[in-house]
Amino acid sequence: MNGIVAIVSRDRRVPVSETELEELAGAHEACRGPSERLYASAPHVRVAVLERGQKEPRSAIDAERESFAAWIGTIHHDGSLLRAKLDEIEGHWGIVRHDSSTGDVVVATDPRAFQPMYVAEHGEKIYLSDSAIVLARHLRARPSTLGMLTFLRTGYHFGKQSHWDGIERLEPGAYVRFGAAGREEGFYWRPIIDREVARLGFKASVDRCLDVATETCTRWLDGAPRTWVDLTGGFDGRLLSLLLTRIGVPFDTNTRGDYTGDRAIARKVADVTGWEWWDLTVPDDWDRVIVELLPRAVAWSDAHLDPLELSWVLWAHGELSRQHQSLLYGGGGEHLRGYTWRQEFPLAGKTKRVNWSNWLDLRLIHPVGLSVFAKDPTPEVRSDMLARMRAWAAPYADELNTTQLDWMFSYKMTGHFGIYRSADALYIRSEVPLYSKAMYQTAISVNYRWRRNHRLERHMIHRLDPRVAAVETDSGGPAEPWRPSNLHRFAPYYTQYARRAVNKLGQKAIGRSVLPRDESAHWWCPPDARRAVLQLLLADGKRPSDVFRSARLYDPRRLDDLMLRAKEDEFEDMTLFARIAAVELALSAADATVEDGAAPG
Repeated sequence: MNGIVAIVSRDRRVPVSETELEELAGAHEACRGPSERLYASAPHVRVAVLERGQKEPRSAIDAERESFAAWIGTIHHDGSLLRAKLDEIEGHWGIVRHDSSTGDVVVATDPRAFQPMYVAEHGEKIYLSDSAIVLARHLRARPSTLGMLTFLRTGYHFGKQSHWDGIERLEPGAYVRFGAAGREEGFYWRPIIDREVARLGFKASVDRCLDVATETCTRWLDGAPRTWVDLTGGFDGRLLSLLLTRIGVPFDTNTRGDYTGDRAIARKVADVTGWEWWDLTVPDDWDRVIVELLPRAVAWSDAHLDPLELSWVLWAHGELSRQHQSLLYGGGGEHLRGYTWRQEFPLAGKTKRVNWSNWLDLRLIHPVGLSVFAKDPTPEVRSDMLARMRAWAAPYADELNTTQLDWMFSYKMTGHFGIYRSADALYIRSEVPLYSKAMYQTAISVNYRWRRNHRLERHMIHRLDPRVAAVETDSGGPAEPWRPSNLHRFAPYYTQYARRAVNKLGQKAIGRSVLPRDESAHWWCPPDARRAVLQLLLADGKRPSDVFRSARLYDPRRLDDLMLRAKEDEFEDMTLFARIAAVELALSAADATVEDGAAPG
């Protein structure tokens, strides 16, 4: 199931009409395509679940008289959702629940917010949806200057922020209740550091993590139909695949595209294990296909991702869905290998102080060409991100910086897995089981020393299958533990680590990487495809500064120059080009324009 819309009246004596809901559902279909609708209602609240393609194995609505629970996403819970405690529900989900005995309406999202849910208060009504663009289109919302500049500068959103004034996304583990006393919001779940796990030695930590990961995969996937697993050149996809093998869940593997040599490494892993492996590459007519997919990519991601890359991902998932209806990501493994606090360098785990400058400049805000903007948005964006991240980390201020950064990284991931897996629903149901509550809480509780240099994850993989551990990774060196007999194989690991450190320091000091990257960037949008996208954006051949709905955010001359250079075979500003395309198509979908005076300063 792929969508949800709801309207709640502040005054319970004022009903919500069928016509109002149908208009909102119509806006959803206008953005994301036709669907079948399931309804639930009480006089002051109406909800519609919009189903498209393959249905979930259970109904999207649990109802009893005028009480109901309507949901989307993937849910792992036994029994009715009407009375279930929110912290007992696993999976990636959004829910709208009405209690007829109190008249209260609750909207909530899963503990990781990997199923987006947006709220907008407009007049005497509250509007709910899984799509910000849908709400913007229906309510004629004004574009948020800060929201759009944040995306243009960074390429994503996390937390509450969206492209639109007055439209907010629910944060991880959050709920909003609309009742007689007005609006109440809070968190039904946040992780607690398990002190018992934190005291475990290394071997016992490996045992605990394997046990919890196995329990999670069993609870989520036991008895499920055959699924796809994304197999990359790294650690997490092979760890997840080995866990599924351990519990007997049927799956096939796939590798999409050519990220840092993923395909060659994934092929070796599949050859070693005998797993079925599908190698997906760009089709010959990609310049035609990308133009067809691009508006859908923007609509299904709410323009919160690079739509050129996402178009490729969605095409690949459409191909995968011809065989299996679900896909599993290895996300969450980042917390098993210290990835989240690497930018702290030697101070990781030595202090409770987070290096906010490193976190912002090395993790959140990466170099991009700035001359196209009417004014550099970086100071405003940086200040806002710092304030929101500080507030998010505050409840864990007494923990080590490594713990705080684990928590902050999962918040940032609301803008990655929290959008990718939602957009995937165009074609396929995707899940990230290693980000379950139990697995995430266990991982961030493990002593940071055991997670350094992938040590914990190496031993987990080796314990499950030494043959898979022996295959090299795209980080350099194999995925197996260090031994005197294999130390020579880790030379590439330290070489890559040193390259990354040099580039991070260069990014910090001069605003760009010092050493060239090994991978070929933006292979998913070669010159012919880029020119086709440009034609879609400027079909009438006019100057961008005259017709772009977001033109007031940019310097007119430099915007026109950027788009003119985009026609050339050699074009290096692909990152910014993709973000501008996302914003422009989002504004078009919502029929909105950035007004005069929108640029900062």
